[in-house]
Amino acid sequence: MLDEEEKEHVLAFKSTFAQTVVKMVLNPGKIEIRSNNLTSITIAKDTITSEALLRKINLETSSEIKKESIAQMLDLLHPQLEQLFSLAKQDILIDGLKELENETKNDEGGLSFLSDEFKQILRNAEQIRRELKQQPRTLSYLWGVLGDLYIDSAKIMGFHNVQQRTEQLKGLLQNYERDVVQSFFKETL
Repeated sequence: MLDEEEKEHVLAFKSTFAQTVVKMVLNPGKIEIRSNNLTSITIAKDTITSEALLRKINLETSSEIKKESIAQMLDLLHPQLEQLFSLAKQDILIDGLKELENETKNDEGGLSFLSDEFKQILRNAEQIRRELKQQPRTLSYLWGVLGDLYIDSAKIMGFHNVQQRTEQLKGLLQNYERDVVQSFFKETL
């Protein structure tokens, strides 16, 4: 807790995973939280509010939300989502492609009928599986981050019953497309 005579203190945190930044500016009687991740703001605000209630401190809160921060967060997560979703889609195809390879092993044309993309997946099957195995829960985690971002953004903007919309988002994430997900956030928030 800052004394009235103490100067401003600034705390800054950067997520190594999502590259988001949280900056807290502490002044006597006032805390300002800025972040490009609304979930970080929500967590900090809820924690501070809970502590204030436990200590019976009267607390006033206000929020100024810039919708661009949602788009920026989606942009930050996009490269990881795109890469992992692409690996997951390729992994699904590997067993079927290997079966085709075994079936056509003695055929004159072999796998010549396959597209270059499918041939490349088959050539890189071990590497694809190895990369996916190294990050087994990352895709699920990223989907959770997006779900939390949606719920927290809705909460801050005053929407409270978003369960149905959250289920829609989960469906969209099963076939991740950047533009579709961004449109969903824009249209529903």
